[in-house]
Amino acid sequence: MTRKLLGAAALLALGLGPQILSQDPAPNQPRESLSPYIDDSGAIRRPADYRKSWVHLGTYFVRGETADGDRLHAVYAERSAVDAYQGSGEWPDGAVLVKEVLHTAGAELTTGDARWAVEPDVWFVVVKDREGRFPDNPLWGDGWGWALFRADAPERQVATDYRQDCLGCHEPARETDLVYVQGYPLLGLRRPQRGGTPAMTASAEPVDFASGSAERGAVVFAGVCTLCHSLASGVRKRGPSLGRIAVDGKLPSGKEATPENLLRRINRGGGGMPPLAGRLSAQQKADVIAYLQAPR
Repeated sequence: MTRKLLGAAALLALGLGPQILSQDPAPNQPRESLSPYIDDSGAIRRPADYRKSWVHLGTYFVRGETADGDRLHAVYAERSAVDAYQGSGEWPDGAVLVKEVLHTAGAELTTGDARWAVEPDVWFVVVKDREGRFPDNPLWGDGWGWALFRADAPERQVATDYRQDCLGCHEPARETDLVYVQGYPLLGLRRPQRGGTPAMTASAEPVDFASGSAERGAVVFAGVCTLCHSLASGVRKRGPSLGRIAVDGKLPSGKEATPENLLRRINRGGGGMPPLAGRLSAQQKADVIAYLQAPR
C-alpha cells in the first residue's frame, strides 16, 4: 500500500465505527487528584466520547498476515495533555491516552487499493503517573497506569499485569516515554528518518547464527516472546503460533524460516509485532533463532 493510500486510510478512520457506550464522569463530579478515569485502587475506566471532544493524535496502519488481519490504531488524548506536551515535550501527570484498534475493510476504489476502519477490536487506555502512586498495583509502573478493554465486553478491564500484557509492545519506544510519538505530527516532532527512529531500525551489529544456543534462546523467548506467541501448533495468542518453524521450516506467512528471514522479522517486526532490533543483542537474536529452529 502506498504512502498516499496509508494516509487516506488514516483519514477514513476518523469518526467511523460504533459509538462508545462507556460512561464518562458526570459534569459535576469532583476531579480526582490524578484523573477522573481511575478510582482509589488505581482501576482505570474507559473514557467515552473521546472521538468528539479529545484530540486525535494520529493513526497507525498495521498490516496483518492477511488482509482480514489489517488494523488501524487511532490514538486520542485530552486537549490539556496535548497542550502540555507541546510546551514541555513531556506528558503531564494525569494525562490520559486512548488507543482504539479497529478492524478494517477494503476495496479497489478510484484512489486505488484502499482500506478503512469498521468495528473496534480493542481499546488501550494509559494514564501518566509521575509519582508512582500505586506501587502494589500490577497494572501501574514505568510511569503509567495500563488498561485493556475488548469489544466483546467493552466495560470490563482485562489486563492483569502490565509487564506481561503491555510492556513488551512498548519497550522499543522507551526513549520517548514508551509512546510511539513519531506517528503523531500534532506534537511537533521532527520527521524521523526513513525506516523509523534509531531504536526501531535494524541493528548494524552482525549476527553469528552459528553461535546461537537453543538453551539460552529458550530464556529469551520466555522473557520477550511468550506474551504474543506459542510454540504449540495452532495455538494463537496475540500473534500466530511459531510451531511451524521447527516442524516444517516455515514462518506463519508461509515463507521459508531461514535464519535471515527470522532475523529480518525480529529486527523489523510487522503484522502487529513491534521491532526488536534495539531491544535484543546480536547474541540474543542468534540464541532465539536457534531455539525456534530446534527440533521438538
